[in-house]
Amino acid sequence: NGIGSGSGSGSDNAIGSGNGTNDASPSPSPQASIGGWTSKFKLPDTKQASKSFSGFSKSFRSFGNNFGTTLGASTKKLGDQMGASTKMLGDQMGASTKKLGDQMGASTKKLSEQMGVSTKKFSDQMGVSTKKLSESTKKLFNDSVATMKIVDTDANIQSDIYEKTEAEALQTLKDMIESERPRTTKRPQKWNFATAPTTTFGKSRDDLYMAFIRWARVDEAGEHLEEYNLSKAFRRLAAYATWMDNTGRDMIDPPLTSESIQDAWKTWNVKLSYDKGGRVVVWFDMSSADLKKIKDVPVLDSLRLFLWLSHFILFDPRAQTHGVIFVETLGQSGFWDSMNLMQPKLAMKLDRLTIGTMPIHARNIYICESPQWTKLVISVIKPFLGKIMRQRIVTIQNANLMEDILGKECIPVGFPGCKGELEKDVLWAAYFAGH
Repeated sequence: NGIGSGSGSGSDNAIGSGNGTNDASPSPSPQASIGGWTSKFKLPDTKQASKSFSGFSKSFRSFGNNFGTTLGASTKKLGDQMGASTKMLGDQMGASTKKLGDQMGASTKKLSEQMGVSTKKFSDQMGVSTKKLSESTKKLFNDSVATMKIVDTDANIQSDIYEKTEAEALQTLKDMIESERPRTTKRPQKWNFATAPTTTFGKSRDDLYMAFIRWARVDEAGEHLEEYNLSKAFRRLAAYATWMDNTGRDMIDPPLTSESIQDAWKTWNVKLSYDKGGRVVVWFDMSSADLKKIKDVPVLDSLRLFLWLSHFILFDPRAQTHGVIFVETLGQSGFWDSMNLMQPKLAMKLDRLTIGTMPIHARNIYICESPQWTKLVISVIKPFLGKIMRQRIVTIQNANLMEDILGKECIPVGFPGCKGELEKDVLWAAYFAGH
């Protein structure tokens, strides 16, 4: 705190003087100011802080040890309790499992014994069925081979009777029938041909006989002979009479007409045409047919269809002169689907009808663009066939070859592998055009 005092005299030029004193301390230097600040606010002592931290650490470590000991004891106790409980649960589950195992063992043993009895019974039944099926399959195979061999047994015999003209041949055949009639003790009515569908096609009994007579003029190689072999014609006619008579009333109730077989014809998808050589060609395109629907066709309806087709060919003048060709394609049909397409009995009847009964000359059977298994089947069957039949079955991988063999004009439009030009086949044009 400064206090000043002074005196002066007034004049024009006043001059004053005075002295003063200041009791306040002189202003400190910056260094002195920092030192004074630190003296008022002192930093903690490092050594003392270290001692304090060390004490805290010991306290925390002691707490951790105590906590760990306590937690360990609690965990051990909990573990012991859980172990005891688990052991108890295990014992109970073990007892239950053993009991369940014993029960299941007893049940399994009983079931096994029952299954053993059932399996043995089933095996015995299967054995009998398999043996029966094997015998049936063997019989069917043997019958099929025997049927195929009929082609080779139709040879001319040295003692056969011949005629030069059709008129003489017809009369001789009638005489042979009348001579045989009284000697036929089993089903003599077969010579009446009551079940033959002659009227369906506007034909007479003589027309039926002439079909057999003209068939007997052609030899095994397909060459026309100068004379008619009446004995050969009679042998085939006798087989036909027996087959037709065995059908009972199946072919006459209802009458075998085009209307009665129309639905089956559409399902089987069979087509007929004439090739450039005048031969009748029968087309079976199984690749475009509905195999399931075919299987659903009643056996009798299918049999009636093929009997009707056979008689259509039988009475056809060009078929009588030039013969018939069969062309078939299976597409990619499986082995079992194809083999089960028709029931064995139906297949056997049709084989016997078309090969060993009807007076039809099958020139060739072409199997086109079919699965590989067909070649295997044919290779298995061929050794059992006669020479003529083996030569007639031909497999063709490229169906377009049929265009050169038969001519495009007779191949139905859409037949696989060919550029066919036939829009409507012979059957459609003759019978079903208006339906």
